Amino acid sequence: MEIRLSLECKLGEVKIQVRKPKKIYPEKLIKYIEKHPDAYLVEIAEEFNCSECAIRKALKKLNITRKKRQLHTKNNVRKK
Repeated sequence: MEIRLSLECKLGEVKIQVRKPKKIYPEKLIKYIEKHPDAYLVEIAEEFNCSECAIRKALKKLNITRKKRQLHTKNNVRKK
């Protein structure tokens, strides 16, 4: 409280930061993932009008993994 008062005295006014509203609602994201289980992060981000990073963080909070199996795994590669 003292720091704020000293800032008000020095600067005259303290600006309060307001957060932007959420673009990604968990319920909508879960429904989209259920309808489109093979969608890439880029496609999901375009649908929700946000970045891939935001989708990745939202999925992590919901404990949803998006790993896709590689075509050539170590066991399936033929040795010549």
